[in-house]
Amino acid sequence: MCLCTTPHAVCKPTARAITLGRLVYAVMFILFGLMICGFVGGYFQLSILVIFLIVTGWCGVRDEQAYNIEQILCCTFFSGYIWVYTVVDLILRVIAYSVDLPVAALIALFGGTIFYAASCIVSKMLYDELRSNYERVEEGSQAPSLMDRFGLNSQRQAQQVPDQEAEEQPFVHNGNNGRGGRGQPLGQDKQFKAFPPGQGHSLQDL
Repeated sequence: MCLCTTPHAVCKPTARAITLGRLVYAVMFILFGLMICGFVGGYFQLSILVIFLIVTGWCGVRDEQAYNIEQILCCTFFSGYIWVYTVVDLILRVIAYSVDLPVAALIALFGGTIFYAASCIVSKMLYDELRSNYERVEEGSQAPSLMDRFGLNSQRQAQQVPDQEAEEQPFVHNGNNGRGGRGQPLGQDKQFKAFPPGQGHSLQDL
């Protein structure tokens, strides 16, 4: 959902938004290092979540001419969720139960409590700046998205098929329509006679 956004999500950033976008881009590199430390220290569950955060953040601010406001909002939510997850896990593992963790896992936990919060705050500031100064960017003036590069965004490449109106066929009232007069309304066939001509009959004939 965060990777397949709508065309209305792409907007032109202001000077302040560009500065915040560069800061988000730098924070994503730091989170990339923390993700590697998490994998090395055996902290796989958190590191997998960070992958989605980094990809969403990079896709949102990769083009300084057009930022994706929906991906910035997803980055804000992801950062806040992972920050809460990291703080709770840090309290349970290190403070409450005193679990012996590798140095790489400790770096991922303690560093995450700082930089996940920083990512959430900066992304929220960038989202507010883009929302208050929203100016949509046309599709042709922006760089191809991640889904376009892999050919997965087929909605933009699909061609609209023109509506074809059904051609109305006139109803033939004569009997030369190839069906022998079947299907015609009653009373319109000149050969049809309800009472054949002849002498009439009455009850006295009985």
